[in-house]
Amino acid sequence: MRLVILLLSLFLSVASYSQINKSTSQKKSVRDIPASAKNLKNTSIINNNQVQSDSSRLNKNITANDSVAHIDQYEILDRYNNRSTFDTILNIKKYYEMNYLRRDDFGLLPFSNDGLAYNVLNYSLIKNTATPGLGFKARNFAYLDVDDINYYHVPTPTSEIFFRSAVKQGQNLDALLTTNTSQQLNFFIGYRGLRSLGSYINQLASNGNFRLGSSYNTKNKRYFLKTHLTVQDISNQENGGITDTDLFLSREAPFNNRERLNVYFRDAKSLFKGIRTYIDHQYNFIDSKSNGIWLKHQFVYEYKTNSYTQTNANPVNSFNDGVAIDKFFGDSFSTAIDDKLRNTTVYNKISLSYSNDKLGELAFNADHFNYNYYYNSQLNDENGALLVPNKLEDDIVTIGGSYLLNKEKFDAKFGLRQSVVGALMSEISGEILFTPFQNYLLHIKYQYLNKIPDLNYQMFQSGFVSYNWKNEFSNEKINQLDVNLNTPWLNITGNYQIIKDKIYFANTDLTTDAKGRNLKQIIAPKQFSEAIHYLSISAQKEFKFKKFALDNSVLFQQVVQNEEILNVPTIVTRNTFYFTDYLFKKALLVQTGITFKYFTEYYANGYNPVVGDFYVQNQQKIGNYPVFDFFINGKIKTARIYINVEHFNASLTGGNYFSAPNQPYREMRLRLGIVWDFFN
Repeated sequence: MRLVILLLSLFLSVASYSQINKSTSQKKSVRDIPASAKNLKNTSIINNNQVQSDSSRLNKNITANDSVAHIDQYEILDRYNNRSTFDTILNIKKYYEMNYLRRDDFGLLPFSNDGLAYNVLNYSLIKNTATPGLGFKARNFAYLDVDDINYYHVPTPTSEIFFRSAVKQGQNLDALLTTNTSQQLNFFIGYRGLRSLGSYINQLASNGNFRLGSSYNTKNKRYFLKTHLTVQDISNQENGGITDTDLFLSREAPFNNRERLNVYFRDAKSLFKGIRTYIDHQYNFIDSKSNGIWLKHQFVYEYKTNSYTQTNANPVNSFNDGVAIDKFFGDSFSTAIDDKLRNTTVYNKISLSYSNDKLGELAFNADHFNYNYYYNSQLNDENGALLVPNKLEDDIVTIGGSYLLNKEKFDAKFGLRQSVVGALMSEISGEILFTPFQNYLLHIKYQYLNKIPDLNYQMFQSGFVSYNWKNEFSNEKINQLDVNLNTPWLNITGNYQIIKDKIYFANTDLTTDAKGRNLKQIIAPKQFSEAIHYLSISAQKEFKFKKFALDNSVLFQQVVQNEEILNVPTIVTRNTFYFTDYLFKKALLVQTGITFKYFTEYYANGYNPVVGDFYVQNQQKIGNYPVFDFFINGKIKTARIYINVEHFNASLTGGNYFSAPNQPYREMRLRLGIVWDFFN
């Protein structure tokens, strides 16, 4: 894989330089543009025609006489054509994105090692689709979906290197190279790799995400293409957490050395893999700048596998007080566990639309979604009757339409789809974005989903006897309203959901020891037929005084339900106080400060490695502990350097910090990182 990446990188570099005109042989520079100067409409509901015209204006600006390429000419486009740029400015938002996910993780609670799961503190971050997902949500945080792949348009070859130290032995590296071989054709290649040993026994994470893609448009702007290929593997050793939390809390020698703490499993491993091919292209039958009749086609092929292996199905570990843990996952069919499932999905979408600069765009769509979810075995009872089949498969055909309107200060988008063949599903959505003045933005979004249950809820097979099921659940019904208001004084986000027939995992064995700790995990899917009402309101504001700043993010959540199914903390907060200044005759920009993070105590979901997901539990609470991080960030030209001391108050809080029951939060640790952009 490394050899392939190297060869492709060399080829793309040579090809791109061969397309640069004579003027680009002169010395180039990149000029930073403050984020506040960007047009808010870049993140709006913009249609393809508007983005294409923006690209056209950009291309006209890059002439043979230009010797300097400005940073705003290095474009990044997502699959919906929302535009951003390679922003090399050092600010507090970039610091928040300096983590394994490379995005702001406010509302997510990481496990102790990089590359592992995140417990979701902010429930509104969960995204739902009407079609059935594979499941295994705890292993999907590191997986790059279709929406996570970006496309590029750059005047010179551009690369970005991301590096961050891992937990104990290892490193995290993300490298990207993109180039335009002409004004119409762009290629990109990237690889993200992680190897992190972790602080506890049997916790090694070794993940890889390879991506290769291209975008193209004809000179007359009538045909557009986006395509990519991804190959990904998420490999984790699974220890199940520590067996005796009292020893963890005591922090006494020798257990202040975390490798001395006993864990549930020393030989369990999980591997989540995926290969995806994506094509999105469209053609305009009319050669007109103000009108268009578009034929659009999307194609996605994806093959995923999930495996869980455990050499000893029933290890016997014990708590410090002598309470034995025997058959933690229940009885097994054999002494060793080797679970593996496979899933193949093929998605095609055909759309015919008419667009007009004044009237907007009206489209009619037809979708076909095929899935084949299967094991190489089936489960029968003693009499030979089938209990759990070896596969689930279906062909779902939906029809629908959408309407999109873009005006100078107002954007709107409405859509609906309904299945006509296969399992029943439906979706209704509407969005309005209004920008009455510069730096003011109001975004309202409504969505109704009649959602098919995820496949691992419907059927599952395992070497553990109790982890085998075939269920016929009702569809989940989700009504969701999102409101975002951005102003110069305050940014507010609200989310309200009504969830009916929610499906979740639960532990069916509630036997506990004298300290309330579960003696077994017998996980099974359940469905709650009543309605759950969820409300979240978050606010963000940064106060500045000369060279000092205080950035604040606060989240409030409330749930109304007859049973404790959807559990979230009431308050989540993050506050950062920092100082910014130039040093060495403005050659170095430095930011240094302290970040405070906190969430109220609640019944956090537990983690189960067999199903690769979280389950609802009401025995152990976590939270109500402060986390302080100290950081020094610096910028030299296009390189940003990050030095971070995570959770430096760990020894002062009594050790009562967890990410999930029996899963400790991160210890104090020094992290080093760098993000370096190269533009020629």
